[in-house]
Amino acid sequence: MIIATGLILILSLINDINFSFIKYIILLSGIGSIIDGFECFFKKEAKKQMLLDFGIAVIWFAVFLVLHLYGGS
Repeated sequence: MIIATGLILILSLINDINFSFIKYIILLSGIGSIIDGFECFFKKEAKKQMLLDFGIAVIWFAVFLVLHLYGGS
């Protein structure tokens, strides 16, 4: 996941910081937060941490949708 995010960031720098690549970095960050939330759930860690991870994932997905719908390109 981190390798894919890094590669997309490098592609966006090569292509003059095109927002279409930045959108996918934000999407991968949301997926990473969901994975962290499930990891906390399966390890039976604090419920507060699990809810925080899922909440951050919702924010990442909301930013992705706003950029996808209104960001152009």
